[in-house]
Amino acid sequence: MKTYKQGGGVLTLTAPSGGVVSGSAYLIGTLLVIATKTVAQTLPFPALAIGVVDVPKVADEVWTEGLKIYWDDTAKKFTLDDDTGANPLVGVAISPIITATNLAAAIAALAGVAAAAVTDTVTVTPGTGSFATASGVGLGRVRLDGAAR
Repeated sequence: MKTYKQGGGVLTLTAPSGGVVSGSAYLIGTLLVIATKTVAQTLPFPALAIGVVDVPKVADEVWTEGLKIYWDDTAKKFTLDDDTGANPLVGVAISPIITATNLAAAIAALAGVAAAAVTDTVTVTPGTGSFATASGVGLGRVRLDGAAR
């Protein structure tokens, strides 16, 4: 085809004021992209325009497959809220998001343990009649963002 230029999954765009950071989302005009390289403002950068990525979202939202996802450019987060049309539609969720609440529920369903979630932390405790050992049920906390506790 004579008019074909490129696949369109990754585009070369000009970094906006402040530059771009690899892995972060940017609204360039009306196109939302994910920078794949960190560069200073006004320099060309590779921008993922089509694809599947893990993205920062509004913390208290529960995403399930197929839900419409919008971009809140003020908060720099993805959201289910279109803000009465102010937030542009940028895609759809393709899989459920694991939250502290549903992770705690899955752990609590196991025999011999209990689990509770508070914000992004899941606390796991041995159930009645159980005890914590190096080879048995452990006692501790897990943060969904991977930060050590």
